[in-house]
Amino acid sequence: MRKRAIGLVSVLCAVFGVFVFLYLFGFPPFYRVVPLTISELKSSPDFWIGKRVLVQGVLTGPLIFIPEDVPPYNYVLQDPDTEETIGILWTGHDISLNKKNVTVIGVLRLGYTHPFSARTVYYIEAETIALSE
Repeated sequence: MRKRAIGLVSVLCAVFGVFVFLYLFGFPPFYRVVPLTISELKSSPDFWIGKRVLVQGVLTGPLIFIPEDVPPYNYVLQDPDTEETIGILWTGHDISLNKKNVTVIGVLRLGYTHPFSARTVYYIEAETIALSE
């Protein structure tokens, strides 16, 4: 009986340790969402690449670009206070959110414009876009 109790406690501790490890290193579904402003994202974008962020602003799009300089995103989010912008890649084309204040949750990515010019751009691959109040 005593050996079973020790074995059960050991298994529970191991399972708890695995969950803590997964949470600390951000493995799905344990992603932590970090609320940031667009200015904070743009001040140190390399640190935030691959991390899940929450950003608020005014959404514009879907956008049409000239063929020589196409970025990997189709919307732009603008901070109404600082006028800073960041690209948003979003496949849920809901026109009712155009020019509205929204909250975007997604992963910051590094991409390049194509096909002729290869400029580095940072954008958010959106998981959720919702109206803000």
